[in-house]
Amino acid sequence: MKKKLYTVGMILCAAAFIVSIALWGFDLYGRTRAEREFAELQEMLSAEPTPTTAPTKSPDATPTPTPAATPTPEPDEAKYARFAAMNSDFVGWVRIENTELSYPVVQTKQDEQYYLRRSFYKSNSIYGTPFMDKDCTVGETQHLIIYGHHIRGDKMFGALVHYKDPAYFRAHPVVRFDTTERLANYEIFAVFLLDIESPAFNPYASASWASEAAFERYLELVESVRLYDTGKRPTWGDEILTLSTCETDGDFDRILVLSYRTKGE
Repeated sequence: MKKKLYTVGMILCAAAFIVSIALWGFDLYGRTRAEREFAELQEMLSAEPTPTTAPTKSPDATPTPTPAATPTPEPDEAKYARFAAMNSDFVGWVRIENTELSYPVVQTKQDEQYYLRRSFYKSNSIYGTPFMDKDCTVGETQHLIIYGHHIRGDKMFGALVHYKDPAYFRAHPVVRFDTTERLANYEIFAVFLLDIESPAFNPYASASWASEAAFERYLELVESVRLYDTGKRPTWGDEILTLSTCETDGDFDRILVLSYRTKGE
């Protein structure tokens, strides 16, 4: 009887080991594929346009060198039009210079979390794709909110947790968010942690503010929970950009990095 139980136990242990190895392999495959796909998109963004060679002239008595091929200038906005052509849900590209954060942003008004576990190509993905809050509209609402996963190794929005350190903010004070219509820099003005079970206030509630007084109240609430004073403060009419991701250390659930674009820029 003991021998039979021992055999069954060994079989169960072996099965558990095989399952754990399979799950690990599946996770590794998913991460590798997601990173490869995003790397390809990032390469598309930074790729130079195809050179256009000047026409060759007829031979002269004194040959002249053929002008070197020169890239055809391409407006920056045209680069983003490529991604919109690939995926109609594309709304822009977010990045922070000298960090790992550089990704396309998508939006689905009817199913806000559609890209929570889907790639830019709409296939299943452990990384998902950064997505904009369904109530926000670029160029219309005052507040743009973008969500992204916190992936180890500073992948996706993982780099945002470093903003808990003021020195990191000073080294990376600007968020860039470009669309097919405009190129825009946003100055970071606040960083704070959020407990979603008992928040001091709901920072996701407003896509716009009805009045200057409501906007000022929002800023006061932000200043009451921010981790440190950045020396920056938006004014009424400025556009706010919030980046949000999970916080995995301590009693808080989210870390938010808030930035602003001065009206008219």
